[in-house]
Amino acid sequence: MATVVLSFCCCLVVGAHMHRTFPVEVNALRSIKSSLIDPYGNLANWNRGDPCSSNWKGIICYDTTLGDGYLHVKEM
Repeated sequence: MATVVLSFCCCLVVGAHMHRTFPVEVNALRSIKSSLIDPYGNLANWNRGDPCSSNWKGIICYDTTLGDGYLHVKEM
């Protein structure tokens, strides 16, 4: 039983790591947001989580990872 639980936890950690947006793209999006004036808070969720796995408003990502193991932004 302990082996099953441990295996499940390892899969969760590996799975969570695999579905991350390419860090260079995340930094670029955060830089863009910091240069914008957003008085109505339309981009408020750009401060939380990952752009692709957290569904940042206005960001469309490829739904699979590419050869590098990261998700990538498709449209903005």
